[in-house]
Parts: sequence; C-alpha cells; structure tokens
Amino acid sequence: MSHAQELLPAGNTTIAPTSTLNSTEHTPEGTIIPGVLFAIPFPPTINTAPSSDRPSFLLYAPPRAGYVAPPKSPDGTPPKQNLSYTKKLEAKWQGEVAQGQAIHDGKVTDAGKWAKIKGGVTRTAQKVIQYMPSSDIEALSRVPPGKKMHEAIIFTPGDASERGQAEVNEAIAAHSSSRAEADLDAQLKATKKKAVKKTAISGVLLPITGAFDWICPILLVTPEHSPRNRRLMTRWLCTSTFEVDVAYFSAQLQGLRKATALTGNDVHLSLQPSPYLAAVTEHLHALCFKLSPSHFNIAAPGTIYVNPRFAEGIIQQFREAVSPEVAARHVLDPAIITDDLERCLNKGAKEFVKTL
Repeated sequence: MSHAQELLPAGNTTIAPTSTLNSTEHTPEGTIIPGVLFAIPFPPTINTAPSSDRPSFLLYAPPRAGYVAPPKSPDGTPPKQNLSYTKKLEAKWQGEVAQGQAIHDGKVTDAGKWAKIKGGVTRTAQKVIQYMPSSDIEALSRVPPGKKMHEAIIFTPGDASERGQAEVNEAIAAHSSSRAEADLDAQLKATKKKAVKKTAISGVLLPITGAFDWICPILLVTPEHSPRNRRLMTRWLCTSTFEVDVAYFSAQLQGLRKATALTGNDVHLSLQPSPYLAAVTEHLHALCFKLSPSHFNIAAPGTIYVNPRFAEGIIQQFREAVSPEVAARHVLDPAIITDDLERCLNKGAKEFVKTL
C-alpha cells in the first residue's frame, strides 16, 4: 500500500481527477489539498546556551509551480478567476520572471534592448527575494492554504544506522515522534510570532515602495531619451521595487497564515518517517559543522555538496504521499529541486548557526 493510500483515505479529498490546482480559475468550495513538509533535524550542539530562537528542524517543501490562466470557453468568454489583488501581482511577477528567464536562455529571439535589461533585473530581483524570507516562512508559503489543507504530512528522517553516522542517529533519536511534534509546534509558534512583525513592516512599506516606483521614472527618465525608450524605462522601473516588496509581504503573510493553521485545531499533523531523509540530514549537519566546527561534535562530517539523489528521494516521497493533482501544484523537476534544496539547506544552516 502506498503512502497516499495510507495517509489519504477515500473520502478525505474532494479533488477531481481533472482538476488543475495551479489554475487561476475559481477553485470549487470544499476542495481539500493535503500539505507536505520535510522536517530535517539540525545537529545537536555543544558549548552553547539554550535559545528559544533556535529551531529544531529545517523545514522544506518543493517550490510551487506558477499560476496558469485557464483557457477561454468556446465562445471566447474568459472563465471566472479567483485571485486576490496580491495574488494577481504574484501571477504577474511570475510571468515576468519566466519571460526574463526565457530571454536569458535565448528562447526569445526578438527581445529588444530594454526587454533584455528588464529581464536581467527581474531575474536578479527574484534571486534576492529567495533569500529574504526565513527558511521556515519559505517552506510554509509553499503548502496549501489552511482552509483547504485539513491535513499536513510531516516527513522526518528514518533510521540512519546503515550509514554508520552516530551523530545523525542521535539527532533523529532526539526528535522521537512525541518530542518531534512538541518541538515542531514550538518552532511553528515562534515562526508565527516573528512573521506577525515582519508582515506588518512589509505591509506598511507597500504604499512607500508603490510611490517610489512611480516617482523614479519621473526623476530618471530625462527628455534626451526617445519617447519609446521613456515608455520602456517607465514600464521597467514600475515593476521592480514595489513587486519585490509585494512578493516578500505575500510570503510573510502566507507563512503567518499557514503557521497559524498548523498550530491550530483545524489541520491534522501526521508525522511519518521517511527513508529518503537520512542522507539529507547528514548533509545539513556537514554544512553546520563547516560554518562553526566548535559547536558540533561531528567526527566525520559528510559532503557539503548536494547529491542529485537527494532530490530524487524528495520527489519520490512527495509523489507517494499525494495525488497527481496535488503533486502538479509543485515543481518536481530533479535539476530544479537539487538547486532549490541546496540553496535552502545552506540558508537554513546559516540561520541556525547564528543562534549559537
């Protein structure tokens, strides 16, 4: 019996086999989408004082796929869409990032000068955005909304004894099922508390960054620019600072809402061991050890480079846990997951070491 059959019994989901959950089309009421998170334990520390800010796990979820506009009806009528103003901006930003990447990859042969400049700036801004939210917030922003989730499957590493890594087993044992749930609950509550503050700050900045994006073209676009270039510069400058702030605000707000849902009574948490996470745990420990050797008792740290098999294991576990319709909400390309996992592990290790 697969994990999907064990964890998602019949009647616990209302997703139709033909549903496209990435569509901007209105999602039917009552749709249930299970969430999946991978909880990778940080290594035990030495020579450190206890800290409430120190997380127990690095949380990871595969990145979300971009929104897809639904096709028009045969008579040309666009279907009803169900996006808030913030999500409309998100969808617009996703399109611009995809366009910038396509120009960079040479797939757009007729791109003009300013389109190339804007594409480069957009891709750079997207990379900056990826490092702005904390690891927890980034992972939480990738799971379904609390009102649709109802159940969250949290995968933790299984036994690593076959690898001969005593410190990995120690970390796994330190987060047994009962303690792992308590540690995870405490971590999510701490994340929620921080997200309240950061959401408020980024929300207050939205009018300022919005005004900035409209003032800049007035200050920077001078009469010597041709009318066409003035229009292009105005368009480019009006899709940078404000949308970066919107993306950050959206990530914080989504993380806050989902941390609230996961620590409440409406979403059932199901902790499950995964055979694919022991090697990822060892890798995370090696990254932490490299950053601060004096704080970890690791005799033989593993490699600091992500093995592509890590991504294959994450993808395999994810596909086993959910239906194909839910899996399609996420980017499950091995090359993309490898790069994304490496970035998230490095970011999480740095965040953890800062609490020591």
